[in-house]
Amino acid sequence: MLARSLATLNLMWVVLLELARRPGVVYTYDRTRATEIVCMLATVMRTTLVVHLNQWHNLQHQRVRYRYFVPRAREVWCVSDFVRRAAEAAGIPRTHVLLNALRSVDTSQTVSRPDARAALDLREDVHVVSLVGRLSPFKGQDTFIRAISLVEKHSAVALLAGGDNGEGIYDQPPRPDYEGYLRSLAAELGVSESVRFLGHRSSAEVYAASDVVCNCSDGESFGLVTIEAMLQERPVVGARSGGTPEIIIDGETGLLVEPRNPEALATALMTLFDQPEEAASLGRTGRQRALSEFGPRRYAAEVGQRLSGLGLRIPQTSVRDTRGEASNSTS
Repeated sequence: MLARSLATLNLMWVVLLELARRPGVVYTYDRTRATEIVCMLATVMRTTLVVHLNQWHNLQHQRVRYRYFVPRAREVWCVSDFVRRAAEAAGIPRTHVLLNALRSVDTSQTVSRPDARAALDLREDVHVVSLVGRLSPFKGQDTFIRAISLVEKHSAVALLAGGDNGEGIYDQPPRPDYEGYLRSLAAELGVSESVRFLGHRSSAEVYAASDVVCNCSDGESFGLVTIEAMLQERPVVGARSGGTPEIIIDGETGLLVEPRNPEALATALMTLFDQPEEAASLGRTGRQRALSEFGPRRYAAEVGQRLSGLGLRIPQTSVRDTRGEASNSTS
């Protein structure tokens, strides 16, 4: 407790020193530990504040920063329209959508499919489906496993990459040892040999080994994992929930299914297994969308436009474009 209090005091001191320099704008991202302190001190010192919201479920918890400080921000940027609607419902004004993006779209170090499958001890003649993300009830790994048990006439291997925290968020209670629960579920459904728990693993390696990537989260604020898979030219099946439909154009850059519906997910997977050309087409168009809409170049330009609208002069800096070449953009 003492160590945490000292760390908070030190953080407050650092923020105060920065604010003493009278910056034109103070920006804070919702997922950082410093957010509440930054919001409080910037408000007290009447500094122009920009808050970037990512965790929509925090709005329901009525924390001090959402009840008092965030509504006083000059602008509130939201990582998706889904988050923007949640913010407006919570009474937060002056919201704007700034779709999230990947930090890099450099795929020069992409792992080859044969190498990835060899590293994961996977045969070439099996269908591989993956879900990347921490093991949590919110992420829908139980729906994923139930869907695998329903996949008929196909030899499929399901990969679950991510550590176990069993956290309870949104309207779901905590579930300790969530990995243990998922293993028991796989055994109960008779798919223990088909479901592999990889723990923390290189996502690039998992995507490369996969035929299809799933995002089963129910209420994802945005979902960078979806874009990462699209960038690797993998067809993605996502839940029609949260910010995922803002990434996937159903039938064009991936497939959308109803959340918490293993039957619908299984049907989508079998469709892609039976129609490899369609799966490949979704992967190609998905990659094009990831490059054009969710890369750092677009993101930097939009940030620059928003800051310019606040009266700041934004210098031109070098940003890597989709081919790894330097190009002038606003950051």
